[in-house]
Amino acid sequence: MQQYATCFGYRANLCEADLRAVDFRMAMLAGANFTKAKLHKAQMDGANLTRANFSEAQLQGANLDNAMLHLAILQKAMLESASLQNAMLYQANLQGADLSNVKGLTQYQINMACLDQHTKLPPGLSRPKPCS
Repeated sequence: MQQYATCFGYRANLCEADLRAVDFRMAMLAGANFTKAKLHKAQMDGANLTRANFSEAQLQGANLDNAMLHLAILQKAMLESASLQNAMLYQANLQGADLSNVKGLTQYQINMACLDQHTKLPPGLSRPKPCS
């Protein structure tokens, strides 16, 4: 049977931490600071990451399916081959993020997020109006 991390890290400071392949499924990490953290292939599906800061974090191959990323900061995050299927991206800051190879991303999710001219989108998705 798979073990899940029981993690309650409201506003946890994980800045620059090496968390490759960590299992944070269903974790409560609202407001956590993951700035420049190494989260390659991390399992974060279903996690509450509201207002979490992932600026310049390495999220290549990470699973963020069904994660709550409301108001999260993903500026310049490296998301190559990451999965964001059904992730809640309401007002998530994706400025400068490369989303061109992200899996499961829809136009609806993009329309809810904040992008800029430097955000790279997957083929078939269009840039929404700027956030106010």
